[in-house]
Amino acid sequence: MANGSNCCLPTGNNGEDVYSFRFDPDSGKWKPWMKAGEVFEIDSKLSFSEIVVPTNDSVRNTYLMDLLLMNKKHVLMVGETGTGKTVNINQYLLGQSTVDDRPINENCLPINITFSAQTSANMTQDMLDNKMEKRRKGIYGPSAGKQYIVYVDDLNMPKRETYGAQPPIEILRQWFDQAGWYDRKELNIRKIIDITMICSMGPPGGGRQEITARFLRHFNIIGYTELSDGSKSLIFQTILANFLSRIDGDVEDVCKPMVKSTIELFNSIVAELLPTPAKSHYTFNLRDLAKVFQGCLMIDPKKVNGSDSYVRLWVHECKRVFADRLTNKGDLDWFEVKVKGLMKDNFQMEWGEVVGSESERLIYGDYMVPGADPKYYEQVTDMAKLKSTIEEYLMDHNAESKQPMPLVMFMDAIEHVSKIARVLRQPLGNCLLLGVGGSGRQSMTKLANYVSQFTLFQVEISKGYGLTEWREDLKNCLLNAGLKKKPTTFLFSDTQIVVEVSERSERALRKTRVRATATTKTNLLNYFCSIAALVFR
Repeated sequence: MANGSNCCLPTGNNGEDVYSFRFDPDSGKWKPWMKAGEVFEIDSKLSFSEIVVPTNDSVRNTYLMDLLLMNKKHVLMVGETGTGKTVNINQYLLGQSTVDDRPINENCLPINITFSAQTSANMTQDMLDNKMEKRRKGIYGPSAGKQYIVYVDDLNMPKRETYGAQPPIEILRQWFDQAGWYDRKELNIRKIIDITMICSMGPPGGGRQEITARFLRHFNIIGYTELSDGSKSLIFQTILANFLSRIDGDVEDVCKPMVKSTIELFNSIVAELLPTPAKSHYTFNLRDLAKVFQGCLMIDPKKVNGSDSYVRLWVHECKRVFADRLTNKGDLDWFEVKVKGLMKDNFQMEWGEVVGSESERLIYGDYMVPGADPKYYEQVTDMAKLKSTIEEYLMDHNAESKQPMPLVMFMDAIEHVSKIARVLRQPLGNCLLLGVGGSGRQSMTKLANYVSQFTLFQVEISKGYGLTEWREDLKNCLLNAGLKKKPTTFLFSDTQIVVEVSERSERALRKTRVRATATTKTNLLNYFCSIAALVFR
């Protein structure tokens, strides 16, 4: 080194760089973030959405977060959607992740706040004031000996007011600069002590605002880069290998080529199928990549008959996650050619041998045996039986419903019902249906809801319908879904959208486990995508 030090930079294997190591001052050596040979074991009781596989990135960022927070330094995590900011922070604050085999200090108490476009300064102040205890005159904070760690998610979501400021950001900045804020009733200053702030946000754009530098100067900023292909492979190979180990035969051999093919397909789609004004919904992120593997894990291991059948399921899930979003024949043809190439290069399999002819429909579902318990997600091969089964569901629905649907079921419509039913059975699933008026979006959703044995819930927008009525409807829906444990589909169409209600609902519902199915117009997609409709279970 230039200063004469004997300390050399680490050298890694398998493409590891200097960021894969940390310096241990006790031993004077570089150590990898991930312990060599350490195997992560997945709890079989966890659902797919609850599995978190540690990677170099997550371990490194958690270490830096712990180092800063334990020294009472404020932290801001910045990164694209799907890079794991919220998951890593929540896991650390809840004590589910450790640093050097040590969880977060038990004296640290988390407070979670999620900002939306309609969050106000008063709401932010009230949420924090409600958590504070009076320590002495004019001074508030947690109980003596405790430290509040306030986690603000989506920090840059609040909209700007007339003069360009973001009121929720300004009330937090007032605490940074003045150590408190004014009580709005008594009009005296409230000093807030023993608080450390950690925030996360995405880069500006898509409804997210730029944050004033006067606020950012108080933070230590950690950037979340997009996961490398190696980290993606580690995560999904760990999850998929754990599932395939329960299947007899040589199915485990498809694990590595399946993960490699999915990542290559995802990278190609992100690079080639870019959003345009006519295709504003062509936005893909790591959550879409995860949904492919989530679908591959829905099948019962006993229903897998060799490698061919599992690769066929993989093709189906890729089509549901990626191809269903495509809107013209050119894009669909490009997608099919890409998948065929991956099957040939990575699996050494031909499309015709695994999937069949191009005219053959590839459908999976758990509805072929009405009233079955448990339901098994499997391939539907008998199209005649499928049609008669869906028609039987429709007849039963019309016999029970006060609003029967006189529908003629043809294969395209049946396939749409199957796609919606597949989404409804997934934890945290959501579905946004795009189409012109009269194309059957609500009818197909209602039928898929009946097939899935869910309860349908819709709001009735009338003259004078406002926030009070919305809260009452939402309360009834949540009580039925949560307290009475009734799987419920919340169907919300574009004609029912009221701006104030929509924004308020987004903030309230982001704190719940939700699953969504919706109908909306293309020009409202970006704004109302996350709130158009919800499915609670």
